[in-house]
This record gives sequence, structure tokens and C-alpha cells, in this order.
Amino acid sequence: MTPTILDVGGLRAWYGSAQALFGVDLDVSSGEIVGLLGRNGAGKSTTFKAIMGLDAQVSGTVTFDGADISGLPTERIARLGIAWVPPDRRIFPGLSVRENLMLAARAARTPLDLDRLIDAVPLLERLVDREGFQLSGGEQQAVAIARALAGTPRLLLLDEPTEGLAPLVVQQLEASIAALPEKFGVSVLLAEQNLQLVLRLSSRVFVLDGGRLGHEGSADDFAASPELQHRHLSVASAAEGS
Repeated sequence: MTPTILDVGGLRAWYGSAQALFGVDLDVSSGEIVGLLGRNGAGKSTTFKAIMGLDAQVSGTVTFDGADISGLPTERIARLGIAWVPPDRRIFPGLSVRENLMLAARAARTPLDLDRLIDAVPLLERLVDREGFQLSGGEQQAVAIARALAGTPRLLLLDEPTEGLAPLVVQQLEASIAALPEKFGVSVLLAEQNLQLVLRLSSRVFVLDGGRLGHEGSADDFAASPELQHRHLSVASAAEGS
């Protein structure tokens, strides 16, 4: 049986007095890609921030590789082996791609293995000497993923990695993400609005609905159920239930 690398139990989160998560449970096994689905505002990014100890006030448990990391500082969580790629990418515009990657490796206290990063994210190869401000959105996303990998994490949290990108770039990034468990030995929790991409990449999906876990199960079962997709992801369905 494949060991569980991330186990989230009863996760609740607040921004001030506003509650954003209501007892979310999810898990990721070692070497697995798991999809995190939901409408805009369902709580996907808040779940990632809660796992990383960022911004929100949180209760519940977050267990990583068998150890309770609930309440640890973000820097400590990152050093334990969890990396988050936020949707705004946060590339340093005045630094070259190589320098962006070097900073990430230095922060993680690991040597920079550029060849391994290029093997994992082939888009990176032609970008290494460009400065951040010269990159397109898709190129920035490739660098953001590679920068997260530069710290040799064991779990990668990908937050809307293909949002706003051209179809060809999406295809290239999809191929890179699909190969990460094998090429980089990293598990992936993938939050994404592109349903078909998530269903192609993931073995299982967790679906958030209004900050609550609305569904969990195999990606194949979710793909085969238009009724489930409509119930949890359709904007019209959300309006009907409001």
C-alpha cells in the first residue's frame, strides 16, 4: 500500500470573522497527483494557504509524512518539503531565470541542479538567461514550477497553473506535471479550473463547494458523471442553490 504523504483533517479557516473552510478532509499518497476542484471562491487557494500556514486563522490537523505540522511557521513547512506555486507566480522581474532558480535553491539550502529542472520542465531550457520581465505568462508559470522544484520538495501544491495560458503552453505544462512523480519523485495537489486537464492528470479528486468538501472519489468516476460535475462545478447550479 502506497504511504500517505499529506493528510488533512477537519480543516477550518477564517479571515477575520469570515469563515472560509468548514471541516475539509483530504489526503495525497506518495507519488500521486490529486485534483482539487471547485468553483471560484470555493476555498481551493485558502486550503493551500492553510496547509502552508499563511494568512488565515486555521484549526484542524495537517499531517505531512506522518508528522503533525499544524501551526508550524511557513518557512519550517517549506523546509520539511512542501512547495506552493501561487497563481500570481511571483517571479522576480529584475533577475534572470537562472538567478530566480538559484535564490530558491539557496533558500532551501540545496544545490541548484539545472539539468534536472530542465528535464522536468523542458520549457525552461530556452529561458534560463532571460530576465523575469521578458517572460510571457506561460513562461513565468514554467519558471514558477521549476523554482518550486529547485528546493527538492516532496509535495507540490499547484494553484491554477494554466489560468489564462495559450492552449499550446497548457499542453506543454500538462506533460511536465504528468511526469513530475516519476522524474522528480514529488507528489502533486493540483487546484485548477480546467476540469478536463485535472481529470486527465489526477488519480483522485476532491471537490470543494462553499468551503466544504462536496465530493471525493476517483477521477474516472467524476469524469463519468455529468450530474456530479454540474452539481459541484456549474455556476448555474450555484445560483439555483443560493
